[in-house]
Amino acid sequence: MFLHAGVPPSIRHCRASRQEHWFTKRVRGGPSRLKRTSQRALLALGLTGSDTRPGDGVHDTGEHSEDEQTGGALCAGRGYTTESIRPATSSALPAAEGGFGPVISVEDMVRTLTYSTDPVWELIRREAEIGAGNEPQLASSLYATVLNHRCLEDTLAFHLANELASPFFQATQYVKLFRDALYQEESYREAIRADLLAVVRRDPAMKHCVAVLMYNKGFAALQAYRLAHWLWRQDRKVLALFLQSEISKSFAVDIHPAARIGSGVLVDHATGIVIGETAVVGDDVSMLHNVTLGGTGKEAGDRHPKVGRGVLLGAGATVLGNIRIGDGAQITASSVVLKDVAPYAIVSGVPAREIGKLSYPKGVYPAFEMDQRAAAAARARANGQYRQVVDEPLSSVDWYLGDSI
Repeated sequence: MFLHAGVPPSIRHCRASRQEHWFTKRVRGGPSRLKRTSQRALLALGLTGSDTRPGDGVHDTGEHSEDEQTGGALCAGRGYTTESIRPATSSALPAAEGGFGPVISVEDMVRTLTYSTDPVWELIRREAEIGAGNEPQLASSLYATVLNHRCLEDTLAFHLANELASPFFQATQYVKLFRDALYQEESYREAIRADLLAVVRRDPAMKHCVAVLMYNKGFAALQAYRLAHWLWRQDRKVLALFLQSEISKSFAVDIHPAARIGSGVLVDHATGIVIGETAVVGDDVSMLHNVTLGGTGKEAGDRHPKVGRGVLLGAGATVLGNIRIGDGAQITASSVVLKDVAPYAIVSGVPAREIGKLSYPKGVYPAFEMDQRAAAAARARANGQYRQVVDEPLSSVDWYLGDSI
C-alpha cells in the first residue's frame, strides 16, 4: 500500500517553537548573521519585503482530513506549531532559472529567512514550489512529498515510507514509526538537517536541498538507518533488523542498526556501503560508494572500526577490525586498512600504509574538501618525486605532505 496525497487547499508550514534554531549555531557568526537580510538572496528565492511572514496569506479553513489532523497533532505535541503561509505566485518566482531555481548558499539562506526558525525547511519548500512551476509533470510528486506537509519531519516520514513500503509492511506503518522516532528524538531531527547540508556543501552534483531530500539515495539510506538505530535502542531489535534488510534491498546499503553514526555525514553514491554492528562513525565524515567498515573474521564482541571526525573514506576503501581512524585522516580509494591511522594522515595501498600528512586550518577536515588529489601527490612523494606543498587556487585548503615518508 502506497500513500497518495492531492494538492491541499492551502499550504501550511511548520516551524520549531524554539526562539533560536540549532541550525543558526552551526553557521559561523551565529545569530549575529541574522541581523541583516541579503536582498540578493531574497530576490533569488522569490521573496520581497512585503512577502510571506508568519500569520500572513491564506488562512486555515479548519477543514482537514483525518490524516492532516493527526499530523498536526503530532507536530504540535512535539514542540511545533502549524501556521499558514501564502504560496509563492508565478510572478514572485525567478523566471530566468530552470529546475529548482537558483542555488542559494547556506549563509544566504540564513541571512534571508530571518523570520524562520527552520530555514532548511523553508528553502526546501521554496525550491519545491519553483520546481513544480518549471516542471509540471513533477508537480504532483512535489506537492505530495513536500508541499502537502507541515514540516521537514513529516515530509521525510512520507517520502521514506513510500520508498520502503512493501506488501508485508505498509507505508502507513512506516509513517507512524518515523514520526514516533523523529518527534521523540531531538538528535534525529538535528541529524537530518546536518546530513542534508553536508550533501549540499560537499557534492557538486547536488546543490538544491529539495533534490537531496527526494533523489539522493545515500541521504535516504542514512535517515532510514537512523530509524533502525532508534528502534534498536528501544529494544525493538527484531523490527530494527527487519528494517535493515528492507534498507539493503531498497538502497543497496547495509548498515547494522547497532552501529553508531554521527551527524553531518555524506554518503556519496551509497551503493555497496557496509557498516558492521560495533562500528562507530564520527561527525562530519564523508564516504564514497563501496566502503566497508567490517570485522576481520568470526570473533565476537567489539570488532569493527572507530572512525573519527572529518575522515574521508575513498571509493572502495575497506577498514577491518577494531581499529581507530584518527580525526581528519584520509583513506584513498580501494585501500585495505588493518591497523590504526593517525589523525590527519593519508593512507593508501593493500595493506594500507601512511604516505603523507595533511595540514588544515582549525575546524577544516578532508571530508569537507573531498580532494582526492592530495593522495595522488602523496603517492608521487612516496615514489621519490619531489612535491612538498600543493597550493591549488580552486581549493580553500593547502595540504602538506609529511617529511617522515
